[in-house]
Amino acid sequence: MKLRGKIQIIFSLTIIVSLLVLGFISYNSSVTIARDDMETSIQNTAKLSSGQISALLESYKHIATVVGKDDIIGGTDVDNAKKISTVEQYAKDYGFTSANILDASGVSIKDGTDFSDREYYKRALNGETNISGITLSKYTNTYGFSIAAPIYAKGNGDITGVIYFRVDIDFMLDIISNIIVSKNSYAFIVDENGTVIVHEDQAQICENNLIEQGGNTKAAVEDGIAGNTGITTLTWNGMEQMMGYAPISNTDGWVL
Repeated sequence: MKLRGKIQIIFSLTIIVSLLVLGFISYNSSVTIARDDMETSIQNTAKLSSGQISALLESYKHIATVVGKDDIIGGTDVDNAKKISTVEQYAKDYGFTSANILDASGVSIKDGTDFSDREYYKRALNGETNISGITLSKYTNTYGFSIAAPIYAKGNGDITGVIYFRVDIDFMLDIISNIIVSKNSYAFIVDENGTVIVHEDQAQICENNLIEQGGNTKAAVEDGIAGNTGITTLTWNGMEQMMGYAPISNTDGWVL
């Protein structure tokens, strides 16, 4: 083969190799950019969504606080049936699952059910409007949380009991089901202990603790509980996945 032919072949191979290298670099750059964009999208969605949930919970607390100061509910000369019908109408108007009124000893004035063991009752009786962790309803045996506030007696302003509204977990599932980053993405919420409390797979609720899983999952959840927003990678069912997280204020440490 003549020298000119050899040079042409070498030159052609050089061009092909160069194009392959450029194509590889371009592909890697595209993948990197796409991954960076996805990470940004996941973090922004987690932060925005947690803020929206926090605002919703704050509005719930405000409603409970106002209802606890209602003259009928706090009236010393109002019969219990009137008080219960009033608080149940509030629940209906604001879309809560149910409502109840507890006396100073933690007993429901509606049917005598004892709630004195509930932490939200104790905190509200001490003057703090609060949102409980996920609990099983004593009436329906379904998961949900309560928004509790002190009841102030009409006239002297003494705390005479507690009003609470109940929100079933299905309501929160409706909210997080609308949080979408990509086709296969989904959202869930863990509490201050790392336990799953809202998830599309209800078998996970109060059964799966992410801190106990260790690794990046544990670190991410603990970082979220500490009040930080971030993103991590983890392996799930043999596949690498990205998980963004953000704290939910107006709670005791929930993380989305």
